[in-house]
Amino acid sequence: MVEYSETEQQIIRSIFSDFKDAGVDFVIPRNYQQLPERVDGGDIDIVIRPDDLGAAVEISERYGFERRSTAVSRIKGLARRVLEYPQETIRLIRSDPTIVYSSIKDALLPDRDDFDELAAEYSEKKREQGNVIFHFMNHLAYKSPKNGRKVRVNPLVEDLLYKRSEYVEGVPIPAPPDELAHLVCRGVFKYEGKFPDYYINQCDKLKQDVLSNPESHQAFTQLLSLLFFEADDTVLSHIEDSRYNQIKPALISFSGY
Repeated sequence: MVEYSETEQQIIRSIFSDFKDAGVDFVIPRNYQQLPERVDGGDIDIVIRPDDLGAAVEISERYGFERRSTAVSRIKGLARRVLEYPQETIRLIRSDPTIVYSSIKDALLPDRDDFDELAAEYSEKKREQGNVIFHFMNHLAYKSPKNGRKVRVNPLVEDLLYKRSEYVEGVPIPAPPDELAHLVCRGVFKYEGKFPDYYINQCDKLKQDVLSNPESHQAFTQLLSLLFFEADDTVLSHIEDSRYNQIKPALISFSGY
């Protein structure tokens, strides 16, 4: 977890406000609950409409944000967080080793900037200042099990994410169906089916609201159909039973996926 100083908190608020004033369409798809005071992990994920990505980067750079530093600097930053929060690091290693592995892997990977094409039409940028790291993405995309490349989702999934989002204390957050679908996809594709404890807990909270509300339930099943095609019912049944870590094996064995 990264704790932000009062100055950093104000910078985050100001940048989000400037985004809104400039007409930048953006959403924090996950891990927004404690912003701007703190964030679990290291980055603040921000999904931005492609036409607004350049403006968002420009606004952040006005506040002194720069391209994310080299791998050496990132490793130093990771080591600093380990030293600052040793007990939390031990807890994560024991309970969620995939999170630790993912953090180390991200630190070692080269920067992906300047609209680096990871997949058709998908690009991402990172800008940082001090402890604050913005991870800008122009599309929702998840790692393909076939080749490891990120693949953009059906454009309607993105449109619904923006349409249903709302500002809460200056932070644009997703509607519960959209957040739940995003966490499920990240658990299945980014974490290779091994959902971190945070994801399981958050999915359990969200599904109570989503599945008990007819309108939200319908919205969520539509998203599953767009994301998992004919396997949507299989995924839904696993979510209903909180069998998140069995979703990927079920998809692998599903003949129509």
